[in-house]
Amino acid sequence: MKDIGPISEKLDFHIRISLSVSQEMGLFFAKFEDALPLYATLNEDSAEISLFLDEEQRKKFDPAFGKFTQTSRGKYDILSLKAEELVFEFKIFRDIMKLPSVIPGGFYLKEGWVYADFRFHHSALKSMSEVIRSIVEAKNRIHLSRLSPSMGLEYTLKEISSRIPITKISFSHSMGPGYLPKDLVEAKPIVEGKLFSSGMESDYDVVLYSSVPSPVSIPVDEGDGIHEAKFTTEYMKTLMKEIRRERLPIASHIGKYGETDITSHFFVPSFIADQFLEVVFKVANSTGLKDLDITEFQEITPDNFD
Repeated sequence: MKDIGPISEKLDFHIRISLSVSQEMGLFFAKFEDALPLYATLNEDSAEISLFLDEEQRKKFDPAFGKFTQTSRGKYDILSLKAEELVFEFKIFRDIMKLPSVIPGGFYLKEGWVYADFRFHHSALKSMSEVIRSIVEAKNRIHLSRLSPSMGLEYTLKEISSRIPITKISFSHSMGPGYLPKDLVEAKPIVEGKLFSSGMESDYDVVLYSSVPSPVSIPVDEGDGIHEAKFTTEYMKTLMKEIRRERLPIASHIGKYGETDITSHFFVPSFIADQFLEVVFKVANSTGLKDLDITEFQEITPDNFD
């Protein structure tokens, strides 16, 4: 896919962490083969899991909805469950997210197990090894499932789309004069959002791919043109806050800078695509962004990915 091809393999390592959930929840979902997108909320001493079921999936669970807090969103339902016993495990996810260059690449529940995938640059291997040590020493429900060279973002998105239908939503808007230094604009940087669950975010919002650093970036590997940076536009900062407030699971976010505009590509579960689009327009209105144009809205499958 041309939008992500230039940076698809920049983050060259992949790690998968798995954990078993509570006995009640595990028994309930153990025989359910579908992968359910998951959102987790973490505070210092409490945690909550939210699962997303589309119209077909929720029919299978009607008899047991009383065990969970249920929120209906039209085309899908959110099932929420307090999970205080998973605070330690979710703090491990938070520790991973705070490592330089880490990008989440899938957070879901399948057959009674939670899986969390991350891509990262090899320069973070030493720090990642320390996190792995804490997982091994814990000897509890969290496990290292995989650590290997990454097959890239394109492969990750194809894998996600094989588990659950995803929709690509793209939109563009102008940068405005003086938004970025001229040399950075000329380098046409690409950013990749570090999107994860509430309470597990990194101190930085994006991985920045550019031969020229941003004034608000820190280097990950300058030779590879990889940095971490903060969002600088009011629109994107507000959009990210709204995504977290609405607990919207996002598979990937790519931002591309042109000479005068920014184009954002979001890959989201198809059953939340309409709501995500509503949030895009809502935030544009609240931040006074008047020139936002939707440029693509289509479902992506492994067959039509390219």
